[in-house]
Amino acid sequence: MTSRSVVVVGVLVVAVAAFVVFRASPPAATVLSRSPDAARSPAPTQSPLAPPLPPAAGAYDPMDRIRAGLSPGQVFLQEPRDPDWAPAAEAALGARMLRDLGALVPEARVGVTCRTLSCVIQVDAPAPKVALAMEVVKLVTLGPMMVDVPGERQDRGQVLFLGDPRMADGGQFSAWYAGAHRRTLEDIKTGKRPNPLSVPIAPLGD
Repeated sequence: MTSRSVVVVGVLVVAVAAFVVFRASPPAATVLSRSPDAARSPAPTQSPLAPPLPPAAGAYDPMDRIRAGLSPGQVFLQEPRDPDWAPAAEAALGARMLRDLGALVPEARVGVTCRTLSCVIQVDAPAPKVALAMEVVKLVTLGPMMVDVPGERQDRGQVLFLGDPRMADGGQFSAWYAGAHRRTLEDIKTGKRPNPLSVPIAPLGD
């Protein structure tokens, strides 16, 4: 890892101050937790579920900053928190991921923190089940780039995604995610695409 990467990792640890954390117990609890260990930049995942609407002219696109040479962690850190998009994305992602985890990894909790058009998703679970929990939260590719965020803790996993400018409206993003989740499950259950999880997907519902 380069010295530049080390700096980005250290800054991200300090800068992500709080997560909205969704727990299976107690019901409907929303609390704040500390920042993630954070972000290096593995190869990106390209989204197979691109949103249908074109972005507005001149719309902010985090991928422009990637093309300008920034790392995903730097892009996330430089984004301000959008007061409309961020809470809408956190609520949509957290609620649905919590349901999926409840079906397959009930011991897990998931935390989401979002900014302008990017989010970090953090999962805490017993160490032997972290890999499966991360498979669950990454079931739907959430944007043009998703990267794992390695850390020191064995009971925690994290992923950062950069969103699509066509999804800059929080309500539109929430609706797209619900539809993408539903289509993904349908395609897996009907054999149109392979199951990316290491366990059967049957317990998951929309």
